[in-house]
Amino acid sequence: MRGQAREKLWRFLCGSGVCTIREAAAACGIPFKTAYHYFRQWEQSGSVRADADKRYRIAENRAEAPRLRQDGSEIGESTASVMWRTMKILHTFTRDELHAHVAITHPTGRAAVTRYVRFLSRAGYLRGAGGQRLALAANTGPLPPHVGEDGTVYDPNTGKTVFRGRAA
Repeated sequence: MRGQAREKLWRFLCGSGVCTIREAAAACGIPFKTAYHYFRQWEQSGSVRADADKRYRIAENRAEAPRLRQDGSEIGESTASVMWRTMKILHTFTRDELHAHVAITHPTGRAAVTRYVRFLSRAGYLRGAGGQRLALAANTGPLPPHVGEDGTVYDPNTGKTVFRGRAA
């Protein structure tokens, strides 16, 4: 799942304080080339710093791993992040209300909002709150759950994958 390796590496670096790329790749079960790619981008953007022994430490403390382009510039907040944060702020909402709030800053279609809400509901993150209203049932942290193409929901806050409401 896209972004999962990036988040695992970032969480490992946050937890360890300082590490080499090889240590992070091995601990996270991620190929060295993938880890190298992310660490170099983070270093180029100033998010991490390496010492003379190529041991990396975080220079910019943040909850979520930086999402960067090849040139090191930041991509910005994902639509899923905005939806997740909006759900936590609103507490109860309809799909149309959620879409209206998210569409203010992130152009997204109603179908994308409906899909995200449907899979979060199946995974147990949302519950019915009467009529068409939904409420957040599981606030696991600041990072948004990622919905895969197959409907798998991965929660980077817990490190667990949920599929159709069951932990995998």
